[in-house]
Amino acid sequence: MKNWKFVYYPSAIATGILTGLIGLTVIGCSSPTNPTVQELPQSQTNSAISNAQKENQSPTDETINNKGTAKPPVTLINSTNKSQDLPLRKGMTYSEARQIILEQGWKPNPNVESNLRSTVVKAIFDSGYVEVNDCSGTGEAPCRYEFVNQNGEMLYVVTAGRDSLLRNWWIEQKSPKPTESAIASYQGLIPDGWIVEQQTRGDLNGDGKLDMVLKLIQSGTDADRERALQVLMVTPSGWQELAFAPRLLLCASCGGVMGTEDGSHIKVEINDGILVVEQLRGSREAMQITHRFWIDRDSRELVRIGEDINPYDRANGNQITDSRNFLTGKRLVVESRGKLSNSQSPLRSFETKVSRQLQNIESINIEEVSNSAIPLPSD
Repeated sequence: MKNWKFVYYPSAIATGILTGLIGLTVIGCSSPTNPTVQELPQSQTNSAISNAQKENQSPTDETINNKGTAKPPVTLINSTNKSQDLPLRKGMTYSEARQIILEQGWKPNPNVESNLRSTVVKAIFDSGYVEVNDCSGTGEAPCRYEFVNQNGEMLYVVTAGRDSLLRNWWIEQKSPKPTESAIASYQGLIPDGWIVEQQTRGDLNGDGKLDMVLKLIQSGTDADRERALQVLMVTPSGWQELAFAPRLLLCASCGGVMGTEDGSHIKVEINDGILVVEQLRGSREAMQITHRFWIDRDSRELVRIGEDINPYDRANGNQITDSRNFLTGKRLVVESRGKLSNSQSPLRSFETKVSRQLQNIESINIEEVSNSAIPLPSD
C-alpha cells in the first residue's frame, strides 16, 4: 500500500455503511469454533436463511466504534429525486413499487446489462420487467432492477424472496466520463503489463469525490492471465494509489463454465463507501463469493469487513449460505436442499465466532477463500 494521506470522513462513511448494504449480508472470515448445530425440517429452510441473514446483515453502532449513526437508506444529497422522496416502503411488492417509480418520472434503464443466461432473470425480463439486472441463486434470492431519470441518475431497487418484496433502494449520481487529461493522470499508476478491464467510480472515504477502482488483467493472450484490483483515490494533488490486490480476483480461466471472456462474472461496485466485489465460478457445482471492504479509520487501509461464500448445486438446488462478519465476530451457516434433491437427511444451521481482525485487501487470496468453503451436502 502506498504511504499517503487523504481527508477521511468517518461519520459519512459509517452512515452510508448502515444504509447501503442492499439487503445482502455483511460478513467476516475464520474457521468455526464451538458451533451450535441445529437440525431443521425442510419447511423451516427459508425462514432459517432469512433470519440468519437479517441477524448478520449490517454493522451496529458498537461495532463501528461510534463512527456514525443510522438513517433512512438515502445517500445522494444532490439528487433531484432523492430516495426519501419516493413513497416506497420495505415489504411492498415489486409491482407496486415499480408503478410508483414510473409515476415519479423514472424509466427502465435502457443500458441495463440483464443476465439473460439466468433462467430466473430471463423469465422476469420476458414478463415485461426489462429493467432487471440480475438475481442471486442463493440465500433469499435477491434481484436487482435499474431505473434512470432525465438527469442520468440511477435508481437501484432490490427485492428478496419468491414474492419479490421490496428490500432496499438507493440513487447514485451519474459518473462523468473522465477527460483525456484525467485518464492520462491515472494511466501512469497502472503497473506495466496490465490493462484495464473495468473501471468503477464511487466515493470511498466520504469526501464527496468519485474515487476509482480498476479491474485489471494481464496483457497478452495467455488463457491463465491473472487479474488484479487497483484502488485509486482523488486527492488535491491528483490520483493516488490506496491499494493493489494481485490475488483477490479470479484469473482469466479460473471461472470455469460460469466464467466469461469479458470478465463480467466478476462484479465490482462502490455502495455508500463500501467496495463490493462479487465473483462467480464453477460448473454444475458453482460458487458465489462476495467480499466487502471499507477504509479503516485507524490504519487508513482498505480492509475486509465481510465475506459471503455460497456454494450451490445448479442441478438439484442444494446450497450453503455461509455469512462471515468481521465487525461483529459472527459466522452464520445455513444448509438447504433443493426441490430436486433425492436426499431426505435433515438440514442444519449453526452460528459460531470468527476473528475480528481486519485483513488488508492486498492479503486476500481468492483461491484460499474458495478452499475454505463448506462442502455441499451429498445427494
